[in-house]
Amino acid sequence: MALSRDRLTPDEIAVYQAVIMDYLRDSKGSLNVANVTVPLVIPDSLIAGGCVPSFGLEEANKRARLIHRMAPEVALNLKVTLVDRDEQRRKYMRFEGSEQAWDNGLFTLSEIVFEKDHRKAVVSRSFVCGGLCGQGQTLVLEKVAGKWKVSKRCGGWIS
Repeated sequence: MALSRDRLTPDEIAVYQAVIMDYLRDSKGSLNVANVTVPLVIPDSLIAGGCVPSFGLEEANKRARLIHRMAPEVALNLKVTLVDRDEQRRKYMRFEGSEQAWDNGLFTLSEIVFEKDHRKAVVSRSFVCGGLCGQGQTLVLEKVAGKWKVSKRCGGWIS
């Protein structure tokens, strides 16, 4: 996997903020967000089932070996701390099975794939707090009145 030298675009930052705000909407806590993205992996079943638009798979495959450093702007005005993912994994594994594992969990965001006109985007998110503690899903977002909003939640996993 190669770490891109490119900075995140304003649309990428806005999508990541929308995903984080969606995740935290009913939470009073804070979130440890990985300081690098992971590749977006879209199962064929999500496209065949009609949840993820077909543009997502083609673009995701093109970018499968590229990741980005998370921009500090992603955390602005959010209860978020950007963290080193390996260091954070060690923290939550130390507390596995306790409430402290949840508090030290790691929220990871994938690369984003945009539709050509940048009105739709696909991204995955996951939260892991131990070997049997976590969840994730693929999201479709739409740009409505200049703001990114989650429009579909596709598939998912829970542990």
